[in-house]
Amino acid sequence: MQVEFHWDQDPDDKYEDVIRELNRIRGQLPADLAGLEVRKASSGLVNIVQVALVSEDADYRELKDLAEELRDSIETVAGVRRSEAWAIPQPEVRIAVDLERMGRAGVTLGQVELALRGENASIPGGSVDVGLRKYNLKTSGSYETLDEIAETVVTSRDGRIVKLRDVAEVGWNTAEVRYTGRFKGERAVFVTANAKDGVDVFAVRNGIYERLDRFERALPDGVRLERGFDQTRNVQHRLGRLGLDSRSPSASCCSRCCRWAYARRSW
Repeated sequence: MQVEFHWDQDPDDKYEDVIRELNRIRGQLPADLAGLEVRKASSGLVNIVQVALVSEDADYRELKDLAEELRDSIETVAGVRRSEAWAIPQPEVRIAVDLERMGRAGVTLGQVELALRGENASIPGGSVDVGLRKYNLKTSGSYETLDEIAETVVTSRDGRIVKLRDVAEVGWNTAEVRYTGRFKGERAVFVTANAKDGVDVFAVRNGIYERLDRFERALPDGVRLERGFDQTRNVQHRLGRLGLDSRSPSASCCSRCCRWAYARRSW
């Protein structure tokens, strides 16, 4: 949803009003709401560069690590306000329970869940798959590796310890994909950057592209970097038109000033 205010209103005050109203009704919203985010529009938040890491085969965890590395590198460029990574599904632990193995071991799904909760497991947004049914797990604690999760003791029967690895497969997966990033039809994740106020957008862009050139040389096989959007191309075009307008013999002072104001707004 997009909210617009009357011209005579203070946008900062109205932004606070919007936040206050959302907080007021938040408790009435559906419990399974994936997310609620408010973004304040500002010319200073317009991205000046958008690049894509394209790969049809690379694991999303690998793409996530690469995108975050590139994001952190770009964010240190002089004049960059913020860099962000997009279209990356969050990693999660997947526990695929084997019903046949569970039956032989005399273990129930409830025992598996209790064992994981009892170990105070720190599993990032995982789920348990049982046939056609899926059970979401929300736990908190100190597990650090998949092996530690797999070694969780589920139960003890006839003096024999049954561990999670005995009745299930434990591995990394990604959260449910709500949208897929594509660059010219190919699977991709994105990294964007915007500039601080009052900086030379061309200098900032050049600093970012130096980082891109260095980063691109170290990319693994099967992943390539594509330079998608570059705001300086549009700025250069506007400045070029301004130069043509200012040289026009029929251009009056007033018309040149209007065109200058238009070009400034377009940035």
